[in-house]
Amino acid sequence: MPAQCLCKKFFKPVVLLFSKVKYLSTKKKYVLLGRKKIYARKTMEQINYIYLRRLHDEECFGFLKFVVSTREDLPLDGEAEEGYTPELVAAWEKLEQAFGQFDLSLKKSLKNPGVAQAYECDAQRDKAWRTSNAYLKAMTEHPDEAIAAAARKAREIYVRYGNPTNLAQTKATGVYHNLLADIDQLSPEDKERSGIIPWYNRLRDWQNQFEEADSNRAEISGKRITGITRKARLEAETAYKNFVKTLNAHLLFRDGQPYTAFIKEVNAKMKEQKETLAKRKSLREKRKGKEEGGKEEGGKEEGVQ
Repeated sequence: MPAQCLCKKFFKPVVLLFSKVKYLSTKKKYVLLGRKKIYARKTMEQINYIYLRRLHDEECFGFLKFVVSTREDLPLDGEAEEGYTPELVAAWEKLEQAFGQFDLSLKKSLKNPGVAQAYECDAQRDKAWRTSNAYLKAMTEHPDEAIAAAARKAREIYVRYGNPTNLAQTKATGVYHNLLADIDQLSPEDKERSGIIPWYNRLRDWQNQFEEADSNRAEISGKRITGITRKARLEAETAYKNFVKTLNAHLLFRDGQPYTAFIKEVNAKMKEQKETLAKRKSLREKRKGKEEGGKEEGGKEEGVQ
């Protein structure tokens, strides 16, 4: 098989490493470099695939930032290191450069007053959650059992939804909305005894202010900032994909031990991102089902009339 077919039929990224490939055996899985046969390894752990385009900007940025932060787990500092290759270093440098431009574009967008206001409201909203959560946690140990019981009911709601302060803004907004709605369903007696009312009011106020600021941010930012960020993000995504292809190609014909720690960390982080995407898809489908159900009920009522 000609070396050109290597890209299309088998182990596509290998040409990044072996530019002088003369022949590839698809049955025995080896490449022929001159007279030397190099066999692909049968078992290897590679970096998994993730469709970055489905992530929100801040989620994509966070994932790429994590990847770049794990540089010390790769053999990039000299030929003396096991696993070092110029191709891997070149791909990594392009990734770092593209990520830097993505980071810069996001920071520029923060100069927009609408964006800065939204981030400030989000920070205050998170602070309101942390302080109210700490308050309720302490109140569950109140010596008055009636007060402690009421606090536990409110605290259970916080535990149910988990910590939203580490989530992307869009997802956190949904969590805060549901959390506030559930607290609002507590009986007046439990609200009064637990002392949650002022904490609830503060969290609700910052939630409302964030939603308003977020709306203004979208209106003010417009296409200009979106276009700048999108271009930088796409370039960062492309650089990441090329780096992954290069690293995975190394794993086909090299000892994977020097890359193991990096791969495990990235795959673990990727798993978290995929779980976020799965939850978002589930919520979207549930919301769509409710909307369709509401339309059907409305149609039936009209028919009865």
